[in-house]
Amino acid sequence: MLTLSLNRPSRKNALSGDLYDALTQAHQLAETDASVRCVLIRGEGDAFIAGNDLADFKGAVDPAQVMRPSHAFMQAMAKAIASRP
Repeated sequence: MLTLSLNRPSRKNALSGDLYDALTQAHQLAETDASVRCVLIRGEGDAFIAGNDLADFKGAVDPAQVMRPSHAFMQAMAKAIASRP
């Protein structure tokens, strides 16, 4: 099992572009490691995930770039689910 801890308790673990990128990379690494059969995502503090960090997304200049990290994460999750027996 691979455990990923979201550690932004002051922001209720809200997902930023950088956090989406880190989660995507972790899922991609898990896909190449046959010993990883489960990925557990947990939140530090009193919240699991508050959703997207709107301040982070608001600061993006290119609207298409805003969705890129979250879309890549969703694709990685979907691929992981589809490839497991």
